[in-house]
Amino acid sequence: AALRVSEDAIDIPGGTGFVGTNDPQLPVDGESPMRKVKIRPFRMGATAVTNAQFKTFVDTTGFVTEAERFGWSFVFWSQVPKHLGPTEAVPEVNWWRRVDGSNWRDINGPGTEGEAWHPDHPVVQVSWNDARAYAEWAGGRLPTEAEWEHAARGGLGDVRFPWGDAEHALQHLAGPVSQREHRSGWLSDHGSSSVVSTQWLRALQSRGQCVGVDGRPLQDKIAEKISKRSA
Repeated sequence: AALRVSEDAIDIPGGTGFVGTNDPQLPVDGESPMRKVKIRPFRMGATAVTNAQFKTFVDTTGFVTEAERFGWSFVFWSQVPKHLGPTEAVPEVNWWRRVDGSNWRDINGPGTEGEAWHPDHPVVQVSWNDARAYAEWAGGRLPTEAEWEHAARGGLGDVRFPWGDAEHALQHLAGPVSQREHRSGWLSDHGSSSVVSTQWLRALQSRGQCVGVDGRPLQDKIAEKISKRSA
């Protein structure tokens, strides 16, 4: 593939990285204990992939995302337009709602592109398979979880946020922010601002995910869970 990596890509030094934490804020998330891993040097985009960048990929290749093929995706409850009426909740995590017609363009459901889609915002409603396809087209690959955490920590060790342990106003923002806002001074030591808000890994795990981190379509996993609960 031709190299289309962002011009703002940065070099992340290798060394000893950390995965997880010894001070979990939500133990149920299973993020502890902290583990040490060896990281090789790698290159990473300084920001999340934007809607504009993903649109270029789609326009060039004709790629169709899994949410578009499935016909629906998940939307956080507070972002579901009221005119859509009742929506189906995800079992045990009912703040995620199934919304038919939700995809990377209409991120909150049909007809929401004009209000919710912005060129400089991180692309959401993409699956792991969608993200991998983009990365391959761009001439790169997706970072591993260990690589992402290594870049996010910026050499600071077991900290709560990319900038350290101090509370920061950014964490109280609701919804995605533009890459311009990402660059307002909260960059990690490596210069990567994608760690502050929505980026590929988090997008795959908690915003518009059509595929789980194990590669299985979440629709199948949810249907399986519903079936077991109904048995």
